[in-house]
Amino acid sequence: MLQALVDDAMSAQTIDPVLLACPDAASTLRLSGCTVQLLSEQIPVLDQLAHHVHRVDAVLPVAPECDGVLSAVSDCLHRRAAQCLLPPPEILVRLCDKWKTYDWFRSAGIPMVPTSVPNESVPDSWTICKPRLGAGCHGITRGRPSMAADSDHFICQPEISGRSLSVGILGNGNGHLVLPVAEQHVQWVDDHPEYRGGTVPARVPAGISRQIDRIVDRVLEELGAFRGYVGLDFLIADDLQTVLLNEANPRLCTSFVGYRHLYRDSLLAWMLSGASPVPTDPAAPAVRFHTSGFVEVIPDPA
Repeated sequence: MLQALVDDAMSAQTIDPVLLACPDAASTLRLSGCTVQLLSEQIPVLDQLAHHVHRVDAVLPVAPECDGVLSAVSDCLHRRAAQCLLPPPEILVRLCDKWKTYDWFRSAGIPMVPTSVPNESVPDSWTICKPRLGAGCHGITRGRPSMAADSDHFICQPEISGRSLSVGILGNGNGHLVLPVAEQHVQWVDDHPEYRGGTVPARVPAGISRQIDRIVDRVLEELGAFRGYVGLDFLIADDLQTVLLNEANPRLCTSFVGYRHLYRDSLLAWMLSGASPVPTDPAAPAVRFHTSGFVEVIPDPA
């Protein structure tokens, strides 16, 4: 995903990218034409970020919600009045916490995957356990949590058999650009989910597509204007063919790898432009992408 972001930035004539990264991450990337600042292991990351932030016009953090990392980065940037390509802090703090996300969107009438904090009244069939402050498949298990020990740190959900889909949303402060629906390839191994990448665009029946569109519209009403990227994860039940919103991720998601190869235009440049949403020029009919960064252009998303 980081390579896709670097490639996207370097493809735009209006962007002079600067990458602040640890040496291990930077060593795996193709960085010709990109200025690189390596992080030191001896100095706290937030201190280094604060030192460099005044040298750039805008910052797009690539950080997970886990253990409050993304919130800490956001706080650091806003204290220094940096232009941060993330939702506003008051929105970010709710989206970083899966329980707060569920409570917020459910109260707004958005159809959500049923969710609870661990307690004795949770049905036995609710066997999916997730960290409240988690990212991707990290820390998700199939099995009942310890009620007393984990009630403040986890949520429980029923296991729903069906398809996993997602939608990426770009914000430029004035409008939103909703990207095509992506298929998420998730496989369970020893009661733990493993994310294997995805395909974009996904082949979606018209009825499901309309439900997704309605949910996206309602979420955007709640989010309001922002700069950056928000990824929405959906579950489509096999038996009911009903769309439920599962999570909202307030940061760059792995699907960006697919979107980057689907379009000719720089998505990062659009986020920085402040212009109204416009259709982007497709570069491929469909793209299959893997978490390793491998991308395959395919003639049909099936």
